[in-house]
Amino acid sequence: MKIRLAMVLRVLGFFLGGLVAVVAALAFLVWVSFDAERTAGALTQHFKDHYQRTLVLGKEPQLRVWPRPALVLRQASLSEPGRSEVFASAASVRLDLAPLALLARRHEILRVSLSGLQAHCVRARNGEWNLANLLAASTASVAPPPWQLHISEISLRGAALQVDDAGTGMQVEIQNLDADAQSVNKGVPGQLSWQGQWLDKAGAGDLEFKGQARYTLLKGLSAGTLDELSVRISGNGYGLQGAEARFTSERLGWGSQAAQGYLSKASFKLQGAAGAQAVSFSAAAPAFGWQSFRLQGEKLAASLTLRTVDAQTDFQLALPHLQESGQGFSTDGLDFAWQYKAGSEHGSQGKLNANLSADVQGNAYRLRDIKAEASLQHPRLHTPTARISVTGQAQWRASGGSDMTLDGALGEDKLRLQAQLSQLWPLSGRFELSASRLDLDRLVAEARPGTRLPPLQLPGFEQLSLNGKLKLGNLRVAGLNLNSLQSPLSVDKGVLTASGFTASLYGGQIGGELSAEGGSGRLGVQGDFNDLGLELLALEGGLPIPLSGRLSGSYKLATLLRADKQPLAELNGAVRWTLTNSAIRGVDLVRSLREFRPAIAAGKQSARSPVDAETTEIGVASSRFLLAGGKLQADTIQSRNSWLALSGAGSADLLRDELDFSLQASLLPGVTAMAARDLADLRSKPLPLRLKGPLLRPDVRYEPGAAPLKPLNQAKK
Repeated sequence: MKIRLAMVLRVLGFFLGGLVAVVAALAFLVWVSFDAERTAGALTQHFKDHYQRTLVLGKEPQLRVWPRPALVLRQASLSEPGRSEVFASAASVRLDLAPLALLARRHEILRVSLSGLQAHCVRARNGEWNLANLLAASTASVAPPPWQLHISEISLRGAALQVDDAGTGMQVEIQNLDADAQSVNKGVPGQLSWQGQWLDKAGAGDLEFKGQARYTLLKGLSAGTLDELSVRISGNGYGLQGAEARFTSERLGWGSQAAQGYLSKASFKLQGAAGAQAVSFSAAAPAFGWQSFRLQGEKLAASLTLRTVDAQTDFQLALPHLQESGQGFSTDGLDFAWQYKAGSEHGSQGKLNANLSADVQGNAYRLRDIKAEASLQHPRLHTPTARISVTGQAQWRASGGSDMTLDGALGEDKLRLQAQLSQLWPLSGRFELSASRLDLDRLVAEARPGTRLPPLQLPGFEQLSLNGKLKLGNLRVAGLNLNSLQSPLSVDKGVLTASGFTASLYGGQIGGELSAEGGSGRLGVQGDFNDLGLELLALEGGLPIPLSGRLSGSYKLATLLRADKQPLAELNGAVRWTLTNSAIRGVDLVRSLREFRPAIAAGKQSARSPVDAETTEIGVASSRFLLAGGKLQADTIQSRNSWLALSGAGSADLLRDELDFSLQASLLPGVTAMAARDLADLRSKPLPLRLKGPLLRPDVRYEPGAAPLKPLNQAKK
């Protein structure tokens, strides 16, 4: 028995050894008879005839027989179609061949391995890629290649792709790309996986990605499906740090070189940080498809959440039904909503409904039948919530910007906004805002300049570049009523400017220039005013001014509108003014002089406190007020009427409600014709008076021999 087994093993060994020798001899014969020049010529001619591309091989092709028969192409490059520019190059391309077919002098490719691939993928403005003809299926008019393709596996190692999209301007690099695809035969499901690094050439992105899917290819690479698609992305880029994203889809199908396709049960989730703000985004597309630029889908939804330590903002978008149109899509019932919350007292929320139509090919979008509502919560509002409703329409075109016409209702006030925007972000363009009436005081509590509540902080303007006009029939703000307000408006580099505004104010006119810096909160205003009714202006504006009359002059003022600052305490500037038909409110100088008569005769000091509503007519008065840190300084005050002349200087603390003015009074000859004729005997006497105390009702003092308050020096002027 042992002798028979040994004999069988010996015969089997001889047979296998002979078989190996025969295979080795055949492989050697194939290797020796391999014609590298003929193979290179066949490859070059095929790419020239079929794809109008030039294939260049830096080294002759090699046939290797171990560990598997393979054709190796080294230093290969392929040109753009019809041009000499290089489209792609590879350090090495290994084509594994079927052994039995090779023995019959036929080349049957089973596997493809590429290393060191570098490719430049370009998408033209018409949407066509420069690799489109490589992905297209063969046509009957083109001769078949001199080899058979039964590819079961493709391997890619260390690839680098440069992608330029002329339509969007995107330029990115994909580096260190590794990919494996199994079962590449047409119609046979296979497994695909890939990973790599995404670099934006503008420096906006540095991301790593990894994905996998089951795929089925149809008609070459121009059609197919990806099932159970999953892609993960991580890194920093496009304004986000530590970004983590995942895209999944039950199926991604494409055809006609991806000119048409569909997604089913697709979802995208993203988390990251933008500075101190946490970002969370998600989107879902249960059913979505495209054919060229025409789109369709069902129940598309997206949400975005922005969180900081003390605030959160939520956005939601829903497109219930997308219908394909000529070169895009349309949808009835677009819904958009947002909510912002900061603490228990600050916040806003709103919603918008509209019909959307889009020309994707022409990059034109139109919102029709806009209906929107918004509400604002703030502790400075009269009511817990201020509401505004908006209707109108808007459209955006990549070539011509955006046009919109919106009508708003803010309580009883009606507003209209018309705008032509060259870009939506950063916002840039022209606009016109108009209203017959706008009452801001009905919304904002105690916004008068004299109040000590912190102001509403100016919004940031850094991202805006706008020019426009403001037209208001009546504006009520800070207690003041301005009529026929018109002004050019511009926002640039974080500064809002109203240069050349005009308005009617209490029977007179006011004009000038206003500037507001959103970042610092600095507000500046300068200009001229003419024939204003000062008493009503001071009364309704809450201004502590003890004068009345018709006011004319010029002004240049600045303050800070910030939550941590009191505007009156930060007020700086100057006002040069003239009053006609003027009077001092809260003081009766005639009554005071009568009471001071004994003290005047004796040369002694005296004082009195006003009672009831006292006033003194002073005719024409003029001065210059300098304001700094909530304090007012006045020099060379002059006034004169038919019977009384006043001159002097003084100061006032607007925050403490204190006044201190030193005046030299002189009785004129006209006193004899007035009700104060009984004071005619005081005409030749010096009458030094001092007003000291509350702004609107100071004490009146007679101070003979007291040094008058000195005028401001030239440096302060």
